Amino acid sequence: DPLPAHRPVRRDAHRPGVLRGPSMPRKGATPAYAELVAQEAIPAVPDIRPLDKKTVLGADEDVDASTWSTREVARWLASLGLGRHAQAFADHRITGDLLHVLTEAHFKELGVTLVGQRAMLLQETARVYRGAVQKRRFRTIWEADGLLYVHGCGDWFVKHLCCVPCCEDPDHYKLTGAQLYVTELDKKKYRGQCCATSKHNRAIDLSNIVGVSDFHKNTVCDCGCAADQITIDLDKEKGLEDVAPLLVRKGQGADIARRIQAAIEEAQSLAPGKQHMLRM
Repeated sequence: DPLPAHRPVRRDAHRPGVLRGPSMPRKGATPAYAELVAQEAIPAVPDIRPLDKKTVLGADEDVDASTWSTREVARWLASLGLGRHAQAFADHRITGDLLHVLTEAHFKELGVTLVGQRAMLLQETARVYRGAVQKRRFRTIWEADGLLYVHGCGDWFVKHLCCVPCCEDPDHYKLTGAQLYVTELDKKKYRGQCCATSKHNRAIDLSNIVGVSDFHKNTVCDCGCAADQITIDLDKEKGLEDVAPLLVRKGQGADIARRIQAAIEEAQSLAPGKQHMLRM
């Protein structure tokens, strides 16, 4: 009897470089994603290139998945070896800011039939969510030096007479997604106007701020150098030391106060144990 015809060795469509020998498909097996695309049964997501290994493994520190488009979600899936499901995620408009709200039931509806793969997706979506939160918590929202002249021209004259600009650095403020950093005069070491050179740094957790307000006090001969003042009210029940008013340029107080308030509200929404939508 003649030998059976030789069946050529084929390359695996999902694992480049891996060869598959002759084999019979399992009974009831569904066609692979690449085969469905070849049959034009479903459209292909064009040019899905996996995210590099460093990006995926370093998600806790470096990746803000909340900004991912459906294309970047497809690349992320390919990096996990789940590129065959990329089209389903794209069809359902799954972007990065929605990943962390997906449940096992959602993954099953998206066609992820294997329990192990669904468990991996739950683990990985939690990890990229932590990375997104960390990225947002430590980004700088606003940073500036405080003004030396609170009360306009008269204050300018007195402080120049006492050589304050020569021996005193201005306060410095920095607002991040988690804390307000204030470099201010150390009152415990204060020895008078001409010796006010000692500063100390404070890192105020936004969860300890209960109120923000701004005001501008009109002064005689206000030539525009008088400062807007922003008052930060801390939670008195925690016994925290008061914060001196933030001194910012005239006309900027209201905007900066709104930015601080918005950062406080976002920090509260990202508190552990809560589920939310991450939006830029």
